[in-house]
Amino acid sequence: MSQDIDNPPLYNAISERSGLLTVSWNLYFSNFIQTVQEYLGSNGIRFPQLTQDQIDNIKSPTYGQTIYNITAGTAQYWKKGSPDSWVSF
Repeated sequence: MSQDIDNPPLYNAISERSGLLTVSWNLYFSNFIQTVQEYLGSNGIRFPQLTQDQIDNIKSPTYGQTIYNITAGTAQYWKKGSPDSWVSF
């Protein structure tokens, strides 16, 4: 049974009791993950590209938020710590 990733399985109380919902969702997510892996394998990930001034003006970065710092020439993520900071990787 092939599942289109644009049409996830619907919740159905009868399916849930019989265990079919689990099988259906497992198939959906396995197809979704395969599609994402194929896409990233050929296209990669593109992070927002910002200057240091733009980064400094982000009011409330979320932990794990990732950007590409044009000024420093490196990818960075916002790390929770003491103090919270942008970390290059």
